[in-house]
Amino acid sequence: QRRQLLNGDWDIREGAAFTEFSRDIHVVQPFDIPSNWVKFRACDYGYGSYSAVVWFTVTPDEQLIVYRELYRKNLLGTELADLLTEMEYDDPYSVAGVLDTACWNRTGMTGPTVGETLLKAGHKLRRADKNRVQGKIQIHEYLKTQPSGRPRIQIFNTCPNLIRELQSIPLDKNNPEDVNTHADDHAYDALRYLIMSRPRMIDPLNRIRDLQREQIYQPVDNIFGY
Repeated sequence: QRRQLLNGDWDIREGAAFTEFSRDIHVVQPFDIPSNWVKFRACDYGYGSYSAVVWFTVTPDEQLIVYRELYRKNLLGTELADLLTEMEYDDPYSVAGVLDTACWNRTGMTGPTVGETLLKAGHKLRRADKNRVQGKIQIHEYLKTQPSGRPRIQIFNTCPNLIRELQSIPLDKNNPEDVNTHADDHAYDALRYLIMSRPRMIDPLNRIRDLQREQIYQPVDNIFGY
């Protein structure tokens, strides 16, 4: 109420889980992303509910920038695969990502799962870390303003659904460590998957050193691997 009446900030909602979220701080105008910045995606799939995909890039100082979103209902796995291919057509490199683990479940079906369909279409994906409490804590950490005056995450204003969910998603009244899962949380879940995947800017020199260490290291015990 203080932010609404004193500061005129009517974006904040009573009971909102992320009261630190601010359009002035966390939402930015789109800009041209340098071709050498790492890009990454995360997907929360649904058919009757919304499928939400968010795309990030990682800046050289390890800030995450959400630059694109997809938010659509009634998508089959093949249709989602085609949309991802179309939307990533201009990206200079193949975009890796994480996907809801439920997309590999075979409950009640014998054909290819959504995860298998996306992999077959050429999309690089791995299973997401779905720890809800730790994921929420990480989002709070990324939303905090750093000593530089910027938060660790900012969002292009062309991603209205993610912005709306971060503004309004409420806490779970029975579990204040989590959000209310009955509210719209599809883009939020995709964001949580992505942040829990810990994407980082790749330093080519460090990568070369890592590869050299992998080649040099020889395990003492060939069975246990150490």
